[in-house]
Amino acid sequence: MSKTSEKLTSCQTNEHYTPTSFLSKVSNFFHNQIDLDPSSNSKVAPQVPARLHYTAEENGLSLPWYGNTFCNPPYGRVCPHFVDKAIAEYEDHPNELEILMLLKSATDTRWYQKLARYPRCNILGRLKFESADGTQTKPATFPSVLFFLGNRVEEFWEFWESMGEIVIPIGLMPKIEAEKNRI
Repeated sequence: MSKTSEKLTSCQTNEHYTPTSFLSKVSNFFHNQIDLDPSSNSKVAPQVPARLHYTAEENGLSLPWYGNTFCNPPYGRVCPHFVDKAIAEYEDHPNELEILMLLKSATDTRWYQKLARYPRCNILGRLKFESADGTQTKPATFPSVLFFLGNRVEEFWEFWESMGEIVIPIGLMPKIEAEKNRI
């Protein structure tokens, strides 16, 4: 195993670059327009094909989020802060913002419990994250989950169900019925 693969498949790093194939699905879900990556690895050679990237130096936690936002934050101590920011931004602007958050599935954490009221896809299998140079590594040592903070609940369900188990909190079921009645 290369040192990069070894590091990415262990707990030695908090950075897990989203697989290119997964980013393609994210882009498709957002109708080929990712507006913001609030936890970008780089402005020069960003991993996520977004219109705007906030790097660690800019601190995406202190800047406004907007539009179609995809966030795969570092999985360490800063992760709960990204969760709090996502919830606050979405709840302040529910009709102007949609957020997909790719996270380590840590159901025992407080931050996960805060997100549990939003739709999610428990991704089947283990994602093969990429290293900074774009090479795929061995599968992660942890399961992943994709949370959705947005109004297109039924579309999220239909789009992502091929990737894993979809969980729609019971409180959102009336929203799905309302979407069906509008069509």
